Amino acid sequence: MDMLVGTNDDGSDFTVKASDLLTHGVILGRTGSGKTGATVTTVENAVMSGASAIILDPKGDLTNLALVFPDLAAEDFAPWSEEGSDSEKIAEKAQKELGHLAPNVRVWKDAADVTIYAPGKTHGGGKPINVLASFGAPTGTFNDQSLRDRASAVVSSVLSAVGHGADPLTDPANVFMTDVMVNSWKNGKGFPMEEWATTLTDPPAEFQVIDGLPINDFFPKKDRLKIARAVVGFRRQATKWLDGEALSIESYIGINKPKVSVFTMRHLNEGERKFFAAMLLSAIVDYMFRAPASNKLKLLVVLDEARGYLPPYPLNPPTKKPICTLLAQARAHGIGILIGTQNPNDLDYKALTNVGTWFLGKLRERDCARDLKRELSVRNVDRDILSTVPQQHFLVLKKDGTHSLAKIRWAYSYLRGPLSGQELLRLEDSVQTSFKPVQTSVKPVKPSYKASSAAAQVFEGSGDVRINFVLTDRKSGGSTVVVEHSINGGDSWRSSRIKNKSKSYGSTPFGQRHTVVWNTIKDVGRKNVTALVRLKINGQISQHYSVFKVNNTRISRFSSLFS
Repeated sequence: MDMLVGTNDDGSDFTVKASDLLTHGVILGRTGSGKTGATVTTVENAVMSGASAIILDPKGDLTNLALVFPDLAAEDFAPWSEEGSDSEKIAEKAQKELGHLAPNVRVWKDAADVTIYAPGKTHGGGKPINVLASFGAPTGTFNDQSLRDRASAVVSSVLSAVGHGADPLTDPANVFMTDVMVNSWKNGKGFPMEEWATTLTDPPAEFQVIDGLPINDFFPKKDRLKIARAVVGFRRQATKWLDGEALSIESYIGINKPKVSVFTMRHLNEGERKFFAAMLLSAIVDYMFRAPASNKLKLLVVLDEARGYLPPYPLNPPTKKPICTLLAQARAHGIGILIGTQNPNDLDYKALTNVGTWFLGKLRERDCARDLKRELSVRNVDRDILSTVPQQHFLVLKKDGTHSLAKIRWAYSYLRGPLSGQELLRLEDSVQTSFKPVQTSVKPVKPSYKASSAAAQVFEGSGDVRINFVLTDRKSGGSTVVVEHSINGGDSWRSSRIKNKSKSYGSTPFGQRHTVVWNTIKDVGRKNVTALVRLKINGQISQHYSVFKVNNTRISRFSSLFS
């Protein structure tokens, strides 16, 4: 499938094949070059071609993928525009720039569900992620080296997070803890963090000698105690990494339609960002080894602002190894990577040897040192062009060896800048069911609702699940709402028994909130099950569903709250 990147100088369409992203892509450009726009439009194109997207977003710019207003109306832009700005002019600008592409905004909105995650958050919106749940043995086919690489990435992430950032190839702490983790995994067991301190202070019998060296010579006890104390302190302060759903790549990839999962890290410090990024990238590597082979782009992994994540030799942060593994092997499994940064010298070009598609915005002469110069020379491109590239234009080096200066098309998403924690909270609260007029009635285009992480918690209560949702329609009106649940992973769905069911649920231009109460005892009995819940509005089924646990086995009454 051809993806519409933008236009050539003569106004003709400039396209790139979606399958070209299987050999990965790089977006380079100084501040103000339009790099964020190029990244967003590439994600939109890939998703509309059928791929899901997992996005690591250090600055928070890519949360804008959740701001999509198909009607391009001023009142839609107004709540999200900068204070004092003119929403009418913003809407007019979008309509003008999009032109005949305006209908694609709705195509993009309907193409995928966008979920914003905020790992390690302590306040504000964005779904939390539990990254310290188990460190369980990975599934899939691993040889000894790939299993060790996987374990080393996890260990490096944690050691870096506790302030021990030595080279994993030679650092005794990393070598020892990686050996222990690999041994646990081979025995079918996990290596949870609560066992780390004990392992460090009292090493297992089989690790009293490391390749002929006594453990105290290879990794002295005082050094082990120092790291053990740091790990204990980290766990005491790491409750923010324990909230929310477990890190699971399968849950971020659509089955019937693509998903877009944006992991905003704007609220984290640099060390915390690299810790989470390494954990997520390692989980993607784990997923890659169990994913079937494919020559079609099924998942696009995006790393925006990659400075420090894939640095040149000799720097070796915990993010580097999983990125290099994905660059080398992910293509065969339908996974592509898109990496963006301001300065080409931030990247290890040896790792990017096989990248097929390059987007080059305005760069200075010194930005083109060494490796980028060679890349341009091989393609017979005059590097002086890069110093004069206009804003929102990129010199695109395609996989087939051709190149062209293209103006990147206007994004279908509203690029208003990073969303704050409170704005993310407002975004969750205002998740709306969109409607369009059909004669005198209204018809939902894409029903949806959201559930908070409280859905996975068990409370003492009446056995009821309260589900809140918001309906919005400019002309107001009533809609039928049916709640459905599945306890077999979505293979089959049943209507849920609602205590306070209404024949019609109203809507307003600003959104009307409703609550329905589902009796889990009636529908699932006194069982412990994982359930999916979705809504059917005016007969149309939402593709968005929420996962939560129902445990009616040990208490007489159960309640869980969606919000």
